[in-house]
Amino acid sequence: MPNLSRTTRIFAAALTALPAFAATVACERTGREDQEKVTSAQREGDRKANEAVKESTTKITSAQAEVDKKAAEANANFVKTRDDYRTKLTSKVGDFDKTISKLEAKQRTATGKTKAELDAALPDIHSKRDALHRDVTQIDTVTMPNWDGTKSQLDNDMDALKAALDKAPSVL
Repeated sequence: MPNLSRTTRIFAAALTALPAFAATVACERTGREDQEKVTSAQREGDRKANEAVKESTTKITSAQAEVDKKAAEANANFVKTRDDYRTKLTSKVGDFDKTISKLEAKQRTATGKTKAELDAALPDIHSKRDALHRDVTQIDTVTMPNWDGTKSQLDNDMDALKAALDKAPSVL
């Protein structure tokens, strides 16, 4: 380009550089647009993640409330069962104690074979009554997981005392 004017040479150089400049500007704009897309996608992802956390928290809270409700119902049922059993047990223990009192009174006045039978039977009866009374004290502190074992023990104590009383001479 030796014969061209200085202005023409500058213009020609500018025209030559224009595609490179345009590509650079386009690359910067594309990079900025890409960054905006990434930022926008990140915001959308964060929003969805927050919604998912809220939804799962709601579900967890709801499930825990349901569990708590069922546990409260089960506990109330257990307390009612235990209270009903205590009432029944207290009545039976009272009946056993009355029968034992009658046997003790009869022992004091009995003679012969009846006295000998009562003297032999009452120590076993007292032992079984004492075991029942000792186990009855557990009824108020027994927990749901231990209920079946405690109830079984109390039933066995009552059966043993009843059998011992049935073997004793009649007080009627």
